[in-house]
Amino acid sequence: AVRPDDVDLLCAASGILMQMRKLTEAEDLLRRAYKISPDAPPVLNSLGALALLKADKDKAVTFFMKTLEVDPTNVVALEHARLLNITGS
Repeated sequence: AVRPDDVDLLCAASGILMQMRKLTEAEDLLRRAYKISPDAPPVLNSLGALALLKADKDKAVTFFMKTLEVDPTNVVALEHARLLNITGS
């Protein structure tokens, strides 16, 4: 059975919704995932990707940097940081 508090499932579903440009629905799932696990890199990276899709670079940077605080070797966040020309403090 699918658990409504499965963070990985919420992130995966939000990714599909983002690809379909259903950003409001994706954001709803990610807010739920964030409440459950605010320091989970998949949640933070997904929130960063959503912010990019919504053209909110500052918010995206915040989420990718928070991912790197939790997991300094996170490949997804490192790649986004490189593409966005951001560096850690």
